[in-house]
Amino acid sequence: MVTDAAEGLGVTRDALSDLLNGHGGVSPEMSIRLEEAGWSTADHWLRIQMQHDLWNARQRSAGIVVTPSTA
Repeated sequence: MVTDAAEGLGVTRDALSDLLNGHGGVSPEMSIRLEEAGWSTADHWLRIQMQHDLWNARQRSAGIVVTPSTA
């Protein structure tokens, strides 16, 4: 099934498998491929990716040190 989906999207099986298993993100190009396949819109896929990336950044936010601006 993954092989067929990857072929339909024009990507390698490994690339799609990495995405499905959380080892890779949805790139703008992949989001367009998913849209063209009829799997929602590219904007939808990119919003989901951005929310995921932000969630991960917040999990690591304790290590972020910022000096507030005085301007």
